[in-house]
Amino acid sequence: MFQWAVTSNPRAPAKTLTEKSREITMTGIRCIGGCNKAVEKKKLGPAVYWSKTASWPDKKLPKEGDTVEILPGVNMIYDLPGESPVFKLIVINGGITFN
Repeated sequence: MFQWAVTSNPRAPAKTLTEKSREITMTGIRCIGGCNKAVEKKKLGPAVYWSKTASWPDKKLPKEGDTVEILPGVNMIYDLPGESPVFKLIVINGGITFN
């Protein structure tokens, strides 16, 4: 079973989650067998920002329909203003904070 608490303030009381005007739908998928690739465990580095091309291995911002991977050790801050693009899949092997 997977559980997430999504908030822009990790120290905020849980009740504030219901007061947010934005909604994020997350689905956890657990594979039985060899469907998950091994992920290197790394300590999170300094924060990098989704909106900065320098934060991405290919130096390009992910666009609508892309599969996005937050690499191990990457401490990503999601800081895009307005409506989020709809991505095909976001694989989080590092850390992500929604700002």
